Amino acid sequence: MHTLIVVADALVAKLNATDFSPSFTAYRRYLPREDVADLEELHVTVVPKSMEITGSTRAADQYDCQIDVAVQQKITPDDNDMADALMKLAQDIISAMRAWTFTVNGVTGQLAKTEHAPVYSVDHLERTGVVTSLITFTIAVLS
Repeated sequence: MHTLIVVADALVAKLNATDFSPSFTAYRRYLPREDVADLEELHVTVVPKSMEITGSTRAADQYDCQIDVAVQQKITPDDNDMADALMKLAQDIISAMRAWTFTVNGVTGQLAKTEHAPVYSVDHLERTGVVTSLITFTIAVLS
């Protein structure tokens, strides 16, 4: 299986094994698009994004796998309490991943970098009433 997919699936497993409030079930998808009607409920989508390969040693390469995690839910645009709760959830996801390491199917990785941008998409909120918060995790894998 492709290294990027192994890493994305490991991230899904980590998210689904962690208690969050509000609770959710994360899913890996290639297309994170959801119908607005489906977003009445909270969606957390894990999307394999990119992989940079660099020579680490003569015997191994380092794969820097970028995985996006989208936190999405339709709200009333002026509902600051609900938007605040979704922003806190995104921060809680980031905190839960701090110092994350894993080994799955012979692939060992560790969290190398986290980006949270956009914290929320103004465009999505204005056009559809959906809060979309995007977190990008970079996981380093030696192979």
